[in-house]
Amino acid sequence: MAFDVLSRVEEGAYASDELLSEAAPLTSRDAGLAGQLVFGCLRFQAQLDFLLEHYSKRAPGQLEPALRIALRMGIFQLRYLDRIPPHAAVHEMAELVKHGRSHRTPAGETGLNTTRTPGHASVAWLPGHYRSSSPRRSIGSVQEALTSLAVSSLTVPLLARVSKAHFARICKNSH
Repeated sequence: MAFDVLSRVEEGAYASDELLSEAAPLTSRDAGLAGQLVFGCLRFQAQLDFLLEHYSKRAPGQLEPALRIALRMGIFQLRYLDRIPPHAAVHEMAELVKHGRSHRTPAGETGLNTTRTPGHASVAWLPGHYRSSSPRRSIGSVQEALTSLAVSSLTVPLLARVSKAHFARICKNSH
């Protein structure tokens, strides 16, 4: 179910809307796991793609969407979900790949070297946008906004320089 939601999100759907409709018939425990998988894969997508490329030696964009999503989910489970045994995560990833691949993907080809487990092994990380899974342009925009906020907080706001009587007249005239 999480795979289907992530597939539709990749096509432009909203994760929260899709998850809400798909998780309705599930138990609360299963719905929680599905939510954790969906939102975790989206939150750490840049990091998962980095690990995917690191372990498969192929850029995520070169992989079919179904294969890319299945591998992201598998790596997320191996790396972040302690309660899912590694063998179960790998088995689920293989099943998703087997059932989700198109006629162009040869059987058994995941592109991931499973002998090098992408769990908590040490990986040399790249710049901060991979760690936070935020695009560089977003980080730049946030830095600009914080700088602007810091500068504006150093000046006295215009409203503070308006007398109470003048403020009362402004409010009265606005109605």
